[in-house]
This record gives sequence, structure tokens and C-alpha cells, in this order.
Amino acid sequence: MGETPRDWRDDRIAELEAENAQLKQMLREALQRIAELERMLGLNSQNSSKPPSTDNERARKRRRRKKPSGRVPGGQPGHQGHCRELLPED
Repeated sequence: MGETPRDWRDDRIAELEAENAQLKQMLREALQRIAELERMLGLNSQNSSKPPSTDNERARKRRRRKKPSGRVPGGQPGHQGHCRELLPED
């Protein structure tokens, strides 16, 4: 019983299958990298330990400013002040 001769097409099929496996692995790695980069894009100073200065311009504009309360800074009118009593100079 002799072996059947290998056809050139068998060699080409093996080549293409190896290339296909390599491309699938490259695609898996690229998709993982894309997912990691997209996750990093979503980070800002509100949900990570990054300082606010590293937020992009859009994230900084979205932050809401505190509404003014209408009070002036410092002691309020009608509030009794607190201070230390002075000791005599002697």
C-alpha cells in the first residue's frame, strides 16, 4: 500500500489554516487592547485617582458648579461673634 501523493493544494490549505489561526490570535489581542483603551477613556477625576487637571475639556465643562446661596462670605448679619478676652498689660 503506497501513500497517496501530496497535492500542492494540501500544502496551500495548511498554509492558509496556519495564517488564519495567526490572524485570529492577532484579532483577539487587538480587541482586548481596544477594550482596555476604551475603559481608560472613561476614567476621569470623578471615578479614579487622577487629578482634575488631567480631565479632558469636555469632562471639565460637564461638572456643575455650586449654585450661589446668596450669603456673603464671613460672619453673617445678626450672628454674635466669638473672640478671646484681652488680658491686662501688667
